[in-house]
Amino acid sequence: MSKWKRWIEGMKNLTPLQLTQAQLSGSIGMIFGILFAWVFMLMNGYWYFSFIFGFTIFLQIINLIGTKQKYDGLKEMMDLETKHFESLGPKHESGVK
Repeated sequence: MSKWKRWIEGMKNLTPLQLTQAQLSGSIGMIFGILFAWVFMLMNGYWYFSFIFGFTIFLQIINLIGTKQKYDGLKEMMDLETKHFESLGPKHESGVK
C-alpha cells in the first residue's frame, strides 16, 4: 500500500476529538511562529508591520480560545457517553475508543 493510501485511511479513522486536539496544537504553533516573525521584523527595523502581526496574533488567540472550548465540550460529551454505557453493564458496547 502506498504512503498516500495509508495516510488517507488513517485520516478516515480519526475521531472529532483527535482532530480538535490537532487544531489546538496547530494554533499554538502558529502563535509562536507569528511571535517569532514579529520579533525578527522588529529587530530588522520593519516596525511598520507591527499592526499586521499584532492583529494576526489577536485573531489566532481568538481561534485558540474557540478551539479550546470545542475540545472541552467534545471531551465532556465523550466522558458522559462513556459513563452512560458503563452504567448499562457489560452487555452494551459504546463504540467509544
